[in-house]
Amino acid sequence: MISFFSGKIRECDERISEYERKLREAPHFRGLITIEEGKMTAYKREMDRELRRLETEYRTTGFYEPVGLAVILRGSGDVDERLAIERAGIEAVIKYERGRAGGDPEKLDKIRDVSASFKGYDVESLDRVIEVKSFKTTGPVEMTSHEWQTASRMRGIYWLYVVEDAASEPKIYTIENPAERFRHIAKKIPITDYRYLIEDWKKHVSTG
Repeated sequence: MISFFSGKIRECDERISEYERKLREAPHFRGLITIEEGKMTAYKREMDRELRRLETEYRTTGFYEPVGLAVILRGSGDVDERLAIERAGIEAVIKYERGRAGGDPEKLDKIRDVSASFKGYDVESLDRVIEVKSFKTTGPVEMTSHEWQTASRMRGIYWLYVVEDAASEPKIYTIENPAERFRHIAKKIPITDYRYLIEDWKKHVSTG
């Protein structure tokens, strides 16, 4: 359902852009733009309502766990460095999303850091929610069971952004619906809970 609304919003946005290009040719395109803007507002309202419904379901399914970091650094005991890498990755992702917004104030207002809210993802953006995994260089991606379950249920609206070299020259890989994309290669690792290890993720994606 979320992916349906997301697709409709993109279609409206594309038609608005097309009509704006043709506006000089014929004034009636202004009316068509108004119609599409109304449709897009309605779709956004319905998508927000569906997101709130899903979030309510997540709060009652028991998938939450007390894990707040979205950073995996192998072999480093420096907590301050891990936090710095995490923050650098999230900031790089927010900058990337602001670029996608193209300076539109309404779109920019949709981009929020929610990493402290334990929602199963770190950033809410235009047409998606984003889990950020940040690295000093690179490494395998680990997702908590809560993150994996959230990705499984939100499907096309859930994106995984992997940020390599987060503190120096961030390189972002954008991955739609990671639970589906990696379901055949993710390893379920028993600890207190389960995490999903994706060692070969880079072979299956391209840079954003």
